[in-house]
Amino acid sequence: MIRRQWLMILCCVAGAFACGSSDSGPDCSKVNMQGLDPAKLAISLSLAEQEQLCDVTACQIGGYGVVLSCSSGPAVTAPANRSDCLTKLPTPSKNPACTATVGEFVGCMEALRANPCASTFLGDPACVNVTTISCLTIITNATSALMSLPAGE
Repeated sequence: MIRRQWLMILCCVAGAFACGSSDSGPDCSKVNMQGLDPAKLAISLSLAEQEQLCDVTACQIGGYGVVLSCSSGPAVTAPANRSDCLTKLPTPSKNPACTATVGEFVGCMEALRANPCASTFLGDPACVNVTTISCLTIITNATSALMSLPAGE
């Protein structure tokens, strides 16, 4: 169960696809899913695909570093930048049992955009596979994440 810790997911999906090497953030008008297979497991993505997934999901919710307000509970906070996102993505070495797909990560971010509350991330059917313990990275006292919960929530 979630206790008084910051919860961070490796859900931030990457996208160097049309964004160059700058870590200041993607040009969201140029970011898309082209070349990303929605059925591909997140842990099997190449670095370029991870970057594209991070950028796609960041753009879905307004960009890196965005804090989405929630009127009925804790808000969600996007990773500060692509590098921050990449450290939170599931990988074969950190999360070998994670079966979440690219499409599930994107679907979860769509649900968060529609209802930007921690409860969406933790309870919406679109986020079920993304939020399994096998796909999460839990970091205590974290300052940013694609999805973070303040201490005590």
